[in-house]
Amino acid sequence: MLVASQSDNAILVSMAALLQRLPWLVFGLYAGAIADRLDRRLLVVVCDGLRAVVLAVLSVTIITGAVNIAVVLVAMFLMGLAEVFSDVDCIVHAGDVGDAAVLRALTAIAPVEAVSGNVDDRHDPSLPRARTLPVGGRTLHVSHGDELGSPTPEALLARYAADIVVYGHTHRALLFRAPDGRVAVNPGAAGPPRFNLKPSVAILEVSDGRIDVRFIELT
Repeated sequence: MLVASQSDNAILVSMAALLQRLPWLVFGLYAGAIADRLDRRLLVVVCDGLRAVVLAVLSVTIITGAVNIAVVLVAMFLMGLAEVFSDVDCIVHAGDVGDAAVLRALTAIAPVEAVSGNVDDRHDPSLPRARTLPVGGRTLHVSHGDELGSPTPEALLARYAADIVVYGHTHRALLFRAPDGRVAVNPGAAGPPRFNLKPSVAILEVSDGRIDVRFIELT
């Protein structure tokens, strides 16, 4: 909205969205490796500080009337840059990895916890059938879901006692919240489109016991 208020040029408006995602394209493969060599807490503080400064400067320029399209575009890029280096603690892959190069690329962004899917080698020791992880004081169970044939969130939550159950297999993004507060999440599929479904990933955040999930379509 801010970009549109500064210019009616469709290219500039589109550029704002591009600049916010550009850091992922430029630095995404290296961010995880860099983050592993730095103090994680300090890195988060620095990145959050950068975002605070950018928002403060942007607010001042708006209040004083000095804002222009160049300032907004630079702000979008810096916000995206801070997001790349601070926001991903772990990547959970629910199977159907396919090529091992996929995991190598993901590991460059953040630590990866992956399980095997029905298209993977079930005897690969790096891809167990299931994993259980601690996440923000909660437990997360991830499996492909095909162990239940046609998995449903209700059936998965009945089978596994974890607070968060992540699964794949259906390639359909889904969030289910049970009455007891537990959740089942299918992030969809980030690979080539199948079954007329848009590729997607899910962002899971756990803070003070609260479980938040949002989906991002990959277009």
